[in-house]
Amino acid sequence: MPDNSQESLTNWGVGHATPRLKRVSMLTRLALALEHLSAAFWPLPVLLLFFFTLVFFDLLPRLPGWLHVAFLVSVLAACAGLAWRGLKHWRQPTYQEARRRLEVENDLRHRPLVNMDDRLASGRGNKVSETLWRQHRQKQLAALGQLRAPLPRPVLARFDPWAMRGLAILVFVVSLTFGYGDWRERVARAFQPQFGALDRASLKFDAWISPPAYTALPPIFLTAEEQETVEVVEGSSLLAQVQGAEKAELLVDERVISFERFAQSALKVEQILTSANTLGVEADGESIGNWAVSMIADMSPTAVFTAPPRKSERLSLRIDYEARDDFGLESLTAEINRIVGAGNSPLELEIFLPRTGAQEAAGASFHDLTAHPWAGLAVEVRLVARDALGQEGTNDPARIVLPERFFEHPVARAIIELRKQLTIEPDKRAPVASRLEELAARPEHYRHDTLVALALYVAAGRLIRDTGMNSVPEVQEILWDTALRIEEGELGIAERDLRQIQEALLEALAQGADDSEIERLMDELQQALENFLQALAEQMMSQAQQGGPPPDLGQDGQLIDSDQLREMIEKARELAKSGARDAAQELLAQLQNILENLRAQPLAEGMEGEFNDAHRLMSQMEDMLNQQQDLLDRSFERSQRTSPSEGESDQPSPENQLDAQEQEALRKQLGEMMRQLGDMLGDIPQSLGRAEQDMRSARDALNRNRPGQAVQPQARSLDQLQQGMRSMAESFLQMFDNLQERGSGNLANRPGRGSGPDPLGRESGMGRKEATQGVDIPDEAELQRSREILDELRRRRGERFRPPVEIDYIDRLLRRF
Repeated sequence: MPDNSQESLTNWGVGHATPRLKRVSMLTRLALALEHLSAAFWPLPVLLLFFFTLVFFDLLPRLPGWLHVAFLVSVLAACAGLAWRGLKHWRQPTYQEARRRLEVENDLRHRPLVNMDDRLASGRGNKVSETLWRQHRQKQLAALGQLRAPLPRPVLARFDPWAMRGLAILVFVVSLTFGYGDWRERVARAFQPQFGALDRASLKFDAWISPPAYTALPPIFLTAEEQETVEVVEGSSLLAQVQGAEKAELLVDERVISFERFAQSALKVEQILTSANTLGVEADGESIGNWAVSMIADMSPTAVFTAPPRKSERLSLRIDYEARDDFGLESLTAEINRIVGAGNSPLELEIFLPRTGAQEAAGASFHDLTAHPWAGLAVEVRLVARDALGQEGTNDPARIVLPERFFEHPVARAIIELRKQLTIEPDKRAPVASRLEELAARPEHYRHDTLVALALYVAAGRLIRDTGMNSVPEVQEILWDTALRIEEGELGIAERDLRQIQEALLEALAQGADDSEIERLMDELQQALENFLQALAEQMMSQAQQGGPPPDLGQDGQLIDSDQLREMIEKARELAKSGARDAAQELLAQLQNILENLRAQPLAEGMEGEFNDAHRLMSQMEDMLNQQQDLLDRSFERSQRTSPSEGESDQPSPENQLDAQEQEALRKQLGEMMRQLGDMLGDIPQSLGRAEQDMRSARDALNRNRPGQAVQPQARSLDQLQQGMRSMAESFLQMFDNLQERGSGNLANRPGRGSGPDPLGRESGMGRKEATQGVDIPDEAELQRSREILDELRRRRGERFRPPVEIDYIDRLLRRF
């Protein structure tokens, strides 16, 4: 029969309870206790969660002092009441409840835990009865071997059907996220009611000073705590906001500036600071903060020549400059004024800074003024640097004669003279037009160039028929291009186009043009460079074909591979795409510096010796032709003076003997030349071999004292030598043309400058120089990182859900980089 008394678990089953059964029973009783606690005390934590939500949202300090105290007292009383209610309704679970919970959770049949308290009622002392009882108890213990302690059950749904506990947790998490940064201060303000005229706990003050954008300085945040002297750039903007006050004032030295209301409980003031020693803010008559101010004046920029202005190797005006400004240069120009001639407007040349807004800038700027009417005149040049405020800084002017182009071709010189007449007397067009037609009517004077003739006729027609104001400048431009074509052919036009596209690209980079415009200009620059190099090669080949002297590099020649120039353009294109426009601009300025200070040498490094050898052989061939012509003339003259009977003798006359010796020396010289040609070209023109045989026959005839028989082989050898010279020229031109097609062209600076650095500041000496030396180019990892940042900015710019403030910030970043 069961025993209903509340005994300890150790008495269950007359001391036969196992340790596992004891542990599981205690855990079950603990789970029941937690269920009872949650059911009795759940309103208290919900109330505390709502209270701390108000604390982290910092709402309590906004209440008046008396209401703040009343609210805290009410919350405290509510907490005490809920705690008393929980203690009143909470009870400790009994062992019978724990045993029953174990049976239900483990799905035990026949209530074995309750039966553990059963005792043998009769049959004690009977062996059969006791044996059956022990077997029964063992089966019960075996059935209890796998008992599991249950977990506490959720019981709050019965007491909180509206799930207020979930709402309390949600708003608490939101408030904690909102006020986590200064949660200690918020908690302190929640338990410190304010009763003064100014409720500092509910007062919110923000103030910062924004320096002018051109300074690129970060804003200065002002706090109510005492700060050291604040350094403020002249022209900075102060913005202050106060919340929780009825009235606020800004004190700038002795001036008082009232705040303006822009929201229900918010005031603000904006002020440009041009001069101030102290700043202060008062709210409702009480001081919030005071700051000592040190104003920083924006000084005027400075600019100086690092070297006197001079002409470059290609007759450009070279200006070496150095400019500085405390907060960044806005622009730099070179102002040119004529020394003689009043009333002339100054000529301003834009100098593109290597980096926009740089505090320091130094470099060289090149300007082609040979086409300007002042070319060849004495002028004064001075630098004018400007900052973002419009302040200017100048230097002492330097005097120089502007570089002037001198034309050697008589037609080109005549065209330039007519062009000057239009500048001096633009109203007298008829004489100039008549003279242009006369020049056009003589095409033999300018190599029958159809384009030149067409340009001259068009210019003359414009002067007669077009009486507009722009006709003269446009005709002058046509005449200048025509003179360049006559003087240098395509090279002059190609050089002009290259300069123009360089200046346009530098200007686009300086002004922050979009990527598509930069890409288009890069393509045009690359094409202009190819045209320029091709024109250089053609000019050199033409000079070589005409027997002109080879380019002399001298001992200090500097070689720059034309492939390096192409690589510089590609590198600048890559830098511009990745956003490193300052580096791209610096690299293009370096390219311009190279092209202005170097001259063409379209040979691969190490090939200048072969070119000299080729020219030497061509010169020797020309000398041989002259010598052979002299021998032919003497033999023919002697054959005319001597009859056949007089000329037949076994012993040659002294004159014929000397001619025979000279003919033999000339034949041996030809043989040596043929050997050298074989080493250089791998092939010998057949005409030279036939010429050698004819020279041998002429020598034998002269040795036999028969100059008349020497005339025919000498004439044949002369003709064969002329054919061989043409074959040699074609072979050499083909060899060097193949070099140019492979892109092995070089540029070399003019020799004769002495030792020391080259025009770019690099060490002198023969050999190839790295074209990008001295330019700070980011490595591949930096470029890749820059490209990733730009791609990410463009991706975020296309997301419409982003706020306007962030979109505006991204736009400013994209415009900057």
